[in-house]
Amino acid sequence: MTAELDLLRPALELAIAVARRSAAETVPVTAPRAIQPFLRFSKLPPRALNAARTALDDDEFRERVAGLATEGEVGRAGWLWLTRPDGWRDEFDAMVRERTARVEEGVDAATRRELARTEELVRSQQQRIDELARELHGVRVELDRLRRADVSRRTELDEARDAVERATDERARAVRELKAMERVLARRTAELKAATGPVEAAAPTPGLLEIPQRAVIEVRAALQSMIDAVDALPRPPLEPSQAAGSVGGGSVARDTRRRPVRLGKGLIEDTVDAARWLMGRPGVLVLVDGYNVTMLGWPELTAAQQRDALARAATDLQVTSGAQVVLVFDGDAEGGSAVRTVGSPVRTRFTREGLEADDELLGLVDQASAPVVVVVSNDRRVLDGARQRGANTVRSSDFLALVR
Repeated sequence: MTAELDLLRPALELAIAVARRSAAETVPVTAPRAIQPFLRFSKLPPRALNAARTALDDDEFRERVAGLATEGEVGRAGWLWLTRPDGWRDEFDAMVRERTARVEEGVDAATRRELARTEELVRSQQQRIDELARELHGVRVELDRLRRADVSRRTELDEARDAVERATDERARAVRELKAMERVLARRTAELKAATGPVEAAAPTPGLLEIPQRAVIEVRAALQSMIDAVDALPRPPLEPSQAAGSVGGGSVARDTRRRPVRLGKGLIEDTVDAARWLMGRPGVLVLVDGYNVTMLGWPELTAAQQRDALARAATDLQVTSGAQVVLVFDGDAEGGSAVRTVGSPVRTRFTREGLEADDELLGLVDQASAPVVVVVSNDRRVLDGARQRGANTVRSSDFLALVR
């Protein structure tokens, strides 16, 4: 709305009201044509005010409205427009210019206030961005530190495993040497007794037979100290414990339990790349915690449909990687623990009544003769138990990412 219309608004609204009343009188007076379309409006739009301004150019209509108006009612500008005394135009135009200036000043002030608010918002957002950038930098620094620590830990773990292997070999060698020395000393003692038997009663030589025994004791003590020192070496975490060597018939019993396969260079545990590498190991046996995988991968399907979906995915994996795959499910209505084919090289095992798939999986790890065993699950008990039994582990989410 212009400054002029704003000043004239009371007079223009009065003009429309006069036209509306005149049209409703017993002898109606026709309203100017310009405002006739707006006589029934309860709320006047801006174009109605423009129409009323045009209608007031009709002197007869303007005089009729002026006769009903007062300056207090329509304002100085409206009164000037209706009555039009001498010099009214100059005064009216001055009022319009003043109103226009005030409006522009108000607009400028509002614009300045809005600009100030916008600038303050930009400053606030920039401060927040700077804070987030500092936090991100801190997170990156911490991540780099953790990565370096992880690399260092893995290096130390590999070194510790190598040390344990060397120590185990050294211990076995020491035990073999001890037994060999005992056999040699026993044979020499027997020979000495045989040679000195005829003269033993006549003139025994003090200490002659005791020398070999002292030698045996000293050698045993020295070799046992070596064995004790080897046994005292620290074992790295997650390594199968080493059974103590036991002597029987001149042989040494050694721990033959499996150990997890070391990942290839640059691979990180619990990643899709590590899972793909493990599935490609020669002779690998993959034991899958069936429903643990299917409830994550196909929760919308029925149990039978989930098993079929997993079987198809595992078949593709077995064909492409050469891995032997066994799917283990809790026993269903058909029950049983027999291994069943599912129309593919993949085999499915259902647990017998009262036995959980978790226990079945860990039992299969113990029974497996494959050189590499991989257990697929998200269940912490299954993962920890599999690692303790020397199997490698793959999370269900990584397995799904690999087979889809």
